Amino acid sequence: MFEEIYGTALRGRAPGRKLYDAIKALAADTRCPLCGIQAVAQVDHHAPKDKFPLLALTPLNLVAVCGPCNQAKSNVFDEEPAKEAIHPYFEGFGPERWLFARIDHANGGVAVFEATPPTTWYPTKAARLERHFARYHLADRYADEAGHALSMRKRKDLRTLEASSCTELRAQLLDEATWAAEYDPNGWLAAFLFALADSPWYLNGGMRDI
Repeated sequence: MFEEIYGTALRGRAPGRKLYDAIKALAADTRCPLCGIQAVAQVDHHAPKDKFPLLALTPLNLVAVCGPCNQAKSNVFDEEPAKEAIHPYFEGFGPERWLFARIDHANGGVAVFEATPPTTWYPTKAARLERHFARYHLADRYADEAGHALSMRKRKDLRTLEASSCTELRAQLLDEATWAAEYDPNGWLAAFLFALADSPWYLNGGMRDI
């Protein structure tokens, strides 16, 4: 019954649609809280409504997400603590840095992203992070974002290199990375910029080969 009400009263052409849209608007900067890269497009049930019908209309169980994350999550509900899904409204991974990247110059400057939990974390929290990173295919999705960003900035970085030095280019990249990390210490952009700043290949003109 609650599932039917959700479908007709919130998602259908009814006054409840305003509530559905309001829930979507809760996402910061309209970005999906599960991946941080795509715009929210749907409302997902954190606890699947087919398994927990009484929560089908509970606002705190409704999370604004993007389509790819909603599809990746599906209606799976893991009860094992190390596999339990993260609820972005109530918990997170904290400000400690866990997302890192490196530039694979052998493959044309591809950014390779890795989730590396701090050694101070409890094993269950670390396992949940790794599960989250794999479930939503974040390594590949972040690499796609980084590839587009690199295509846009490589000429700018080359001009900086040719007008000054690799030291100046590295300083500029670190400044941008620090700014990005202030917004989100574990955002793909910060990890990507730090990776460029730490890549001798890129700093010495590798962007010419991209």
